[in-house]
Amino acid sequence: MRRAVGAGLALGLVIVGSLLDRDPYLTQPRLYVAIHLAGFVGIGLAGAAVWPHLPTPAARIGFFPLAFLVWRVAYFPLMVFSGHAAAIGEWSLAAVGLHPRWIYPTFLLTLAAGNGLGVALSAGLLVGKNRKIPLPESRAGRLWRRAVVAPIVLPALLFAGLLSFTTPGDLRLLPDTRWQGPVLVPVIAAPRANPYRAALREPGYTLPQRALLLAAASTYATIPNSPWSTAVKGTLEAEFEADPYGGTSARIREHYLAYLAAHSKIGALGN
Repeated sequence: MRRAVGAGLALGLVIVGSLLDRDPYLTQPRLYVAIHLAGFVGIGLAGAAVWPHLPTPAARIGFFPLAFLVWRVAYFPLMVFSGHAAAIGEWSLAAVGLHPRWIYPTFLLTLAAGNGLGVALSAGLLVGKNRKIPLPESRAGRLWRRAVVAPIVLPALLFAGLLSFTTPGDLRLLPDTRWQGPVLVPVIAAPRANPYRAALREPGYTLPQRALLLAAASTYATIPNSPWSTAVKGTLEAEFEADPYGGTSARIREHYLAYLAAHSKIGALGN
């Protein structure tokens, strides 16, 4: 039953993503709703899998703030990662001769999977000594905590927190909001050079900002040369150069603008 529900929700995200791909008037509010829907689907499926294994009422109560924390700190990193996955998917389809009209299904499925995996792994933090989660044997449960929770989950949450809260203005409950009124979508810009690597040599950045710059500089070169991804990449580059010291909130806005600007390139067969 649980697998059937999961498959149905995944199919629903594919349908929503396909509608976004084909939406001639994509707006930030529509994309905002889809991004939040995918995140909550992933968290819900992870919660359904983990809940029976939570050992105490306190752990079950603690699951809700933990799930929110994981969603909040992973929001921007997963937005970037999901866009990257969609870009690779576009390039892969074009490379084998298929029409690359498949951006937001990949984006939303990756987003749901990332949120679900993050919550499922982090749930190990709620389990006391000699408890079992999510594996049935206590020895396996202890191995799970030693091999996964401590060395992987905690550092990942810390690094995601650095990326999500780079300036004092980012210290707010929700990572973004639905935009109100008309928005001036930027003209697509062609990528020129890695702006994040150059910015790392400049003074005036906080440690979290430098962590974000390092992450962005590391992934810049791996964005494939396909129509939608190239348009996103170039537009992000231009938006960053216009506001190089902005915090995570500014970077989230830049990603929305880049996705909106590149929307006309979905399904294109060449640059």
